[in-house]
Amino acid sequence: MHLILRCPYAKEVWHSFSSTNQLVAGYAREASSIVGWWEKVFSHHRKKEEAFQICTTSVYTAWNLWNERNRHLFQHESLPIQRLCNIIYDEICLLKEAWE
Repeated sequence: MHLILRCPYAKEVWHSFSSTNQLVAGYAREASSIVGWWEKVFSHHRKKEEAFQICTTSVYTAWNLWNERNRHLFQHESLPIQRLCNIIYDEICLLKEAWE
């Protein structure tokens, strides 16, 4: 819970999505547990493209936060928040291209 949603670094990363996707940022901000967060993320099915964007953004953000934590612990390096966000955006764009 702390690593993905509550640490200050993670909160800033999630907040960076508030300008492009309020739901992604809101689900992360309001979560009281990882299970509750996942249930909200994956139960959102208004429009197919919106659901895809919410799920994809959430999964890639969580995955990259995990990787950033490992980079910090094991390689003694840290990415600036904006750089991590750019990586997430780039990966999502590549996934969209692959789906098309």
